[in-house]
This record gives sequence, structure tokens and C-alpha cells, in this order.
Amino acid sequence: MEQFTVDLLMRFDFPEETTLTHQTRIEEDAGVIGVSLHHTFVIPSRSSVSDEVSELQFVGGISLGAARCGVEGKAQGILEESMGDLRSGLHVFFEAREEVDFTQALDRLEIAVRAISALTDIPTRLGIRIL
Repeated sequence: MEQFTVDLLMRFDFPEETTLTHQTRIEEDAGVIGVSLHHTFVIPSRSSVSDEVSELQFVGGISLGAARCGVEGKAQGILEESMGDLRSGLHVFFEAREEVDFTQALDRLEIAVRAISALTDIPTRLGIRIL
């Protein structure tokens, strides 16, 4: 997903102060270890009087339990103002969550990441033009 998000940043005319971060999170909760990759665009408001930002979030992760594994893939926008044809608020473009056997977890994660990486129209939906 890192290459996908970098490609989006390079192909689209995001506002000048837009940032893209890549973060690996490792969490433990009740004996379940979770590893996830978060790729987030932080897009400043178009209004010069507002400090609010909108976010595009792309997430892929696996949680390892004693008997099963959880797999998650998500692409969503949290918009503080209307952008393109989308109003302010939460917009989920893709979400997949499932529990699978350990032997299937990486294959299922790869499928979710491929589905997210096919969402190349999200910036256009936000009114961001192609360079």
C-alpha cells in the first residue's frame, strides 16, 4: 500500500500542504498481537481561516490470536468539509474484516490490499485533479 499511496500523491494535484505518513503499529490486547500498516493523507482545509484537516486513511493489518487470525483492510475518508462530490463526515470506500486460520491470513491480507490499491479514483471523487 505504500507504493499505492505514494503513486496517488505523485499523480494527483493535492493541495500544497498535504502530507502523507506511513506508520506501522504493533498492539497487544488480551493476548492478541496486532500488526497494521497505516498510510494517511492529511489534507488542509481550503479555507484560509480554518486549521481543520481532512484525512484519507488506508489500513491493512493482521491480528494473531491463539486459534484464529483477524485480517483487516480499510480505505476511508474523514472530511472536515465537503470535497468534490462528497460531503463532510466519514466515507468508507472499502472495508473488509474476517477471521481466518493462520495459514490463510497473509493470502487474505494480500487480497484486501489489492482491493484497496484498485481504488485509484478516490482523489477524483474528492475533486482533486490528475496532474
